[in-house]
Amino acid sequence: MAINILARKLLWGRAGDSCAWPGCNQALTAVAGDEEAGALATQGLILGEEAHIRSSKVGGPRYDSIYPEGRLDDYVNLILLCPTHHTVIDKEGGKGWPADQLVAMKEAHERQVRQSLGLRDQRRQKLEEQIVAQLAVWEQKLGIDDGCQWTNLTFGLNQAIPSIHTDNLQRLADLGSWLLSRSWPPELPKVRVAFDRHFAVVQSLLSAISEEMFEKVNSHWRLARPYKHLRKWDAVEYERLLRETNITAVAVWYLICELARSANLVIEAVRGDLDPLYRLDQGVILTRDGDGILVDQILRHEYQNWNWETPAPIPSLQKIRDAVVAAAEPNDTRIEGVNPRILRFDS
Repeated sequence: MAINILARKLLWGRAGDSCAWPGCNQALTAVAGDEEAGALATQGLILGEEAHIRSSKVGGPRYDSIYPEGRLDDYVNLILLCPTHHTVIDKEGGKGWPADQLVAMKEAHERQVRQSLGLRDQRRQKLEEQIVAQLAVWEQKLGIDDGCQWTNLTFGLNQAIPSIHTDNLQRLADLGSWLLSRSWPPELPKVRVAFDRHFAVVQSLLSAISEEMFEKVNSHWRLARPYKHLRKWDAVEYERLLRETNITAVAVWYLICELARSANLVIEAVRGDLDPLYRLDQGVILTRDGDGILVDQILRHEYQNWNWETPAPIPSLQKIRDAVVAAAEPNDTRIEGVNPRILRFDS
């Protein structure tokens, strides 16, 4: 388990980025990782520590065997402290500071912070908490809160014969439905643009993985290969169908790259509109690329020269296929000379 985006936002926002110890109120700095923490500490900054009220380790400070394991990293079990007071509460196994006292300390500090905020700041804080809650759900649905889930969702669709497990296809459909139902506030214009783009990409990918082009094979949906089912041998027709199949395969591969680009656009938008530290510890989304045997690489897909004011529309599936055809040699039935990561489109 790890502290997720929502728990972190609630903890830092409601604590006012300051130590909860009575009378301390030390302004604290959030960090993205151990190396960054070391660099910031050398400049004299006080680094905030997300202290656990109840330890997750047997024998740790205030360990509680009946406390739900799945809630140990939740906001309710965390208190924001400076390094000095974190050490104080954990001294001698935390016996001098039981859990109920820390909960009361946290509540008193947050109440003090809340009372210091004006009405406008309070509304903004509530808005940000609601948006971050939606971001946490989005991360879970896309699988980027767990790198393996994201890889399971995408790897297989960027291969010679694209395929996707039925469960992952359902996850993708659920993501599309969820995105369709979301509303993004005008106070966050980049977030709105980025999620609109992301939704359009998900819809295009779902359209590409349709029953007309994919077939069910056991627990997977796999790109249909009509060239394998000719009733009688016809070399010309075989080559035509092979080329058409490979054009579709490259188009689907391009859409996987586009899915990663659009997801990274959401991260960029959140950093610009809401939280400059969003996912700085996890970083951007990377994609596993290749056939897993001869080629297996990790790539970073992002938009170049993105224009927030006039974003380029997502190309239709037909336009993607046309771009593949334009990039391929006329007799290249396997479309081996086309790089799906860098397709170019006519303006």
